[in-house]
Amino acid sequence: MAFRLLTQPIRQQLVRAPTSSCLYTTSANTSTNLSASQFAERASKKFIGQAKKGYTGRRNNTPSKFVVVDNLPTTTTAEDIRKLAREAFNQGDKCINETIFCRSFDFKFFGRCVVMMDSPENAKKLLEYGNSRLVGGHMIKMLFAGNESKNPNEFINKLRRHELLSKTDATSAAGRSVVFNGLPPQTKRDQVLGILRSKNLFPVEGVSDNVVPLKTKDKGTVSKFLVKFDSESEAWRCVRTFHNTDFTLKKYNTDFRLFVSVAY
Repeated sequence: MAFRLLTQPIRQQLVRAPTSSCLYTTSANTSTNLSASQFAERASKKFIGQAKKGYTGRRNNTPSKFVVVDNLPTTTTAEDIRKLAREAFNQGDKCINETIFCRSFDFKFFGRCVVMMDSPENAKKLLEYGNSRLVGGHMIKMLFAGNESKNPNEFINKLRRHELLSKTDATSAAGRSVVFNGLPPQTKRDQVLGILRSKNLFPVEGVSDNVVPLKTKDKGTVSKFLVKFDSESEAWRCVRTFHNTDFTLKKYNTDFRLFVSVAY
């Protein structure tokens, strides 16, 4: 297998070498002769080294403000990302401008987020510190994203989910919203408001615009909503109140198990 790394002219010289010469030597236009095995070993090491440099170059080719964090557990919170930054920087997590959790069409978090740092230099430091570290038992991977030659706001705006944009101002509702999953199909927003009020929980300003129906998979047997609250603590109170409890549809005497989580 090692001889396959030799160039075609050198292979021809080996084939055409006179019988009186050593079968395992070749000049290869150099003043010193190397055995074929030594030459192949050097060529192999050079090839492997170039391959490794090529991979590193692709990963770190264009440093930017954006770092993709992959292979996160589905229970990850924004605090997990801030903790990595506090470990990597003396100034703590102040270098993080924004963290966006990537979600599928049905709003399910699949273990990836994009962190917008205050500079490419700090993004590089975060990547060098956090890549291959463990978060919740998962070995995470970090890569650069975006392109500094383009408008960074254009890149980050494409990642934001419109469902999390606040109805009252331009801020994001990430971290103070919950995904309310498991209610009977065809449930209406006003009905969700009634369920929340029964436990003294109220969305932002109590308006139905802050109870957003979410898409579900084809032939889904339950409905899903995004509910926006005033604060992260209120969102977590909603999770503690409803998560893993049963909602009984009295009309059919059927129980629906609820799954509620904070949306970052």
